[in-house]
Amino acid sequence: MATVPTPHPDDDDGAPRRSSLMAPLLARFGRASPSPDPAPTAERLAPINPARRLYDRIGDFLFRHSLDLTPLNFGCAHDLVADVNQELGNAVSKALLAGEPITNAWIERYYGERPDDGLGQGKLEDIANTVEAELGRCIALIGQSGTATQAFGEALTSEIATLEVTPAQTLSRVVDLAREMVEQTRSVDQELRERREQAQALRSTLRTANRAANLDHLTNLPNRRAFERHVREIAAAASVRPLVLALCDIDHFKKINDAHGHAVGDRVLKLIAARFQEICGSACFAARFGGEEFVLLFQDRTVAEVAAAIDDIRARLAERQLVDKDSGRAIGKISFSAGVAEMPDPNALHTTIERADTALYAAKNGGRNRTCAA
Repeated sequence: MATVPTPHPDDDDGAPRRSSLMAPLLARFGRASPSPDPAPTAERLAPINPARRLYDRIGDFLFRHSLDLTPLNFGCAHDLVADVNQELGNAVSKALLAGEPITNAWIERYYGERPDDGLGQGKLEDIANTVEAELGRCIALIGQSGTATQAFGEALTSEIATLEVTPAQTLSRVVDLAREMVEQTRSVDQELRERREQAQALRSTLRTANRAANLDHLTNLPNRRAFERHVREIAAAASVRPLVLALCDIDHFKKINDAHGHAVGDRVLKLIAARFQEICGSACFAARFGGEEFVLLFQDRTVAEVAAAIDDIRARLAERQLVDKDSGRAIGKISFSAGVAEMPDPNALHTTIERADTALYAAKNGGRNRTCAA
């Protein structure tokens, strides 16, 4: 379902560099070899926990590049310093050699082009299965507690029946039963509390992982995976309302990054995402589709109504004169182009995106900062 990206004459389409490029850049990844020490101390000669060393290198990479502490960034740092993803290492090498900083947006772009990486559905299912197993143990423990209580009650009833015949012996056995029941109850209750705490922690982890897998961390909009899931949910509904899809692409975004840096580019993405978020609701679902592209799906709207709504956002945005708050330099006006297409069937997402993409290219070729309908 990939769309054809907006062409940029100065884009670098070169192949990833070979792994030999990693060697001169290890220091910049936080994996440099230590400097020779003419007088090593006993403390330096002591063995270092490998897990702690890996953890330190991950943290060093994150802080060295001023990256947010998100699951995606942490996973990227782990795969890089642990040498488990050669393709990622080559991509980072190439970026650093070209003077391109490793930012939150850079990592999002890298994994966004590889939808099977990161927190995929398989990992979420593993977490969900673990939660289910923990809940199953809790239920089993509750059953054990109930069985023990029932057995105690039956034994106590039996002993009470002999109370008049052998009072001293009966009282002694009742005391022993009570002590045993108290010990069993304490043991089961303690383990039950621990299982409940573990299940609650796992539920929290599942919610966090699920959110991370479906959220674009830079713009706080849903990502492409979440958008496609939303379309599948619509397709599975009993009745489907009329659908119209809009594909939007920021004009000259690469020039913004080249002229002002990726930090400014990130803020531009957030600004436009916020404008799209304002119109989100039960009748509109907006997502970051990848890079500088956004996709919006409208229900119960005509193509003309959607084009008018997109044009309103585009016109208000184009009126603003943006300034880089850090440097004070003028960024100028920011605009985007859009292509709009009707979706006759939610199962026809791929062909609808292609039609919207064709309309988007017509808007680009027509001078940009405009909306075209398929």
